[in-house]
Amino acid sequence: MVAALKGKGVATADIQTSSLDVNSLTSDTGHPAGFSVSNQVTVRLRDIAAAPAVLQAAIGAGANQAGGLRYFVADPTASRRRGFDFAFQDARAKAEAFAALSARRLGSVLCVTETQPSVDVDTKLSSLGYLATPKLEAGSETLTFRVTVVFELK
Repeated sequence: MVAALKGKGVATADIQTSSLDVNSLTSDTGHPAGFSVSNQVTVRLRDIAAAPAVLQAAIGAGANQAGGLRYFVADPTASRRRGFDFAFQDARAKAEAFAALSARRLGSVLCVTETQPSVDVDTKLSSLGYLATPKLEAGSETLTFRVTVVFELK
């Protein structure tokens, strides 16, 4: 199966054995009857348009399950600075509104903490069987940035 994935242009660095299980089997009488082997491979695709052909190649090479399709931002660094800028501006605007309600004004920033950006996208593919040309939609993702800012009140 790995050869089939590589044949569809998937780089070696983007193919990873994510689980390998070997279990002994016993007969109805309790005697050893062989082994059951499960090998799960995780594949990272950088081009969603290639997904149908890669899935078909894996199934054609003997894969009998596919699942856990996830979309993610490959490099969130570009969005990180901008996202935290917006989050900080939002925190300042809210703090200024609360300060005004209390007839005070904001002073210096005393503390800033951040939460790593998060994305909640998890699509499961179940029992694929034979796939001629599955249509996969990437859609869009929303990155959430959170900061906590403590201001001095004057």
